[in-house]
Amino acid sequence: MLMLGAAMATLAHAEERDAFAFGAQRFVGGVLDQDVDHATRVVGWKLSDRVFFGRRSGDIDDFGFVLHDGDTQWSFTESGLGWRRSVSLFPRARANR
Repeated sequence: MLMLGAAMATLAHAEERDAFAFGAQRFVGGVLDQDVDHATRVVGWKLSDRVFFGRRSGDIDDFGFVLHDGDTQWSFTESGLGWRRSVSLFPRARANR
C-alpha cells in the first residue's frame, strides 16, 4: 500500500513538472493556462499533445477546440471553423531531404 502511494505521488509530481515545462499554469480541475504557439493562448484542458479545449485568446477570442500541428492551427469554436498557418522567412531544414 505504501508503494502505491509513493508511485502516485511520483506520477503527480511528473505531471506537474511537465505542465510547467512549457509555461503553463495549473488551476483547479485540471484547467491549464497554456501558450499553444507564439500568438495563441488557451485556458482550458489539454486533451492530447496537439488538442486543447477551452477559451482561446489570440487574434480571435473564442471558446471551443484548438488543434495545433506544427505551423498549422485548426479551431472549432462557437464562431465556426478556423484555420491559421504560420509562415517563416527562415524555414527549418527537413529531415527527409
